[in-house]
Amino acid sequence: MKPAIIIGTKAEYIKMFPVMLEFQKRKINYLFVATGQHVLTDLIQKFGTNKPDIIVNPQDGFKGDTGGALSWGFKTFPKLVKVLQKHNEIDYVIVHGDTISTLIGCCAGRLTGKQICHVEAGLRSGNLKEPLPEEIIRRIVDFFSYIKFTPSDKSAKRLNGISINVGNTSVDSLHTALEYCKSSFSIDKPYAVCTIHRHENIKSKERMEKILNILSYVQIETLFFIHDNTVKKLKDFGLYNKLKENNNIKLMRPIPYLEFSKVLHGSHIIFTDGGGMSEEAAELNIPCIILRYETEREELLDRWDQTLTKLDIEVSKRAIMKYSLPRKQYILPNVYNSGGASVKIVDFLSKLK
Repeated sequence: MKPAIIIGTKAEYIKMFPVMLEFQKRKINYLFVATGQHVLTDLIQKFGTNKPDIIVNPQDGFKGDTGGALSWGFKTFPKLVKVLQKHNEIDYVIVHGDTISTLIGCCAGRLTGKQICHVEAGLRSGNLKEPLPEEIIRRIVDFFSYIKFTPSDKSAKRLNGISINVGNTSVDSLHTALEYCKSSFSIDKPYAVCTIHRHENIKSKERMEKILNILSYVQIETLFFIHDNTVKKLKDFGLYNKLKENNNIKLMRPIPYLEFSKVLHGSHIIFTDGGGMSEEAAELNIPCIILRYETEREELLDRWDQTLTKLDIEVSKRAIMKYSLPRKQYILPNVYNSGGASVKIVDFLSKLK
């Protein structure tokens, strides 16, 4: 059995490097195909996985918006097909998540007669537009996958075929990052962490106004790690100065994953529209306020320290008040089995002929 692991984005690599390291630990050879959607060099050097055997289409005109990503995907797909056709020794194609690279990796694998294994399968928001195109990509990839590795029982139960609840590889990634990170980070008083990046949020003036209003009720220092796209949209909407005027918010440039894991670990409350950060919050037992209308990680809402706000001001205010208790109040069982997903995935795949 020789798998191909297809990875496009930094987020995909962060959630898949523990699987790759487990393959390497067992001396199981795999083909690492980087689509080129993001540059992965720094992360690969930090975590010590094999370098890509092939980089298919290194950021040829790629833009971060949905239209640019789709255009890039159409150009990259036939090149990826040729790569997989050339490597007849590949039995399984492993893809992760819900990106454009996930979609073209799945389709190229099926077209060339490979079996598809989907890691982080079964997530659903129930709304095709929330988020777009990720919700559509998940459904397509799950439909065409032979083996579906899910992060929770809820996600496994909604799938047909071979679906195995292995837990979440992001938990393995987080603990590895916290172990690897040598930098120190400390603030003497409680602080919050915030990230906002989803297209359905940053492209809507109405939504961004609601998010800024919600953040205005936070009484502790809030480290807002803000991306260039978010800054641009806030300026276009005339909202950037309103954000800067909030004395409790400290605007910060995004920092590498290793260092960010330390910052996250020490935080008191997390505000995010990202799924990965809500997973990490659950593992770290840190209250998380989800600034979205829908979430595909419904199992997290079984915990009382996670609130899906639907951008409702009153719901958000109540959550902020509830989560302003001492952090020791939030010791809860973890819905993702507290690690080991990567070992379970490799255990299963290594038994296949």
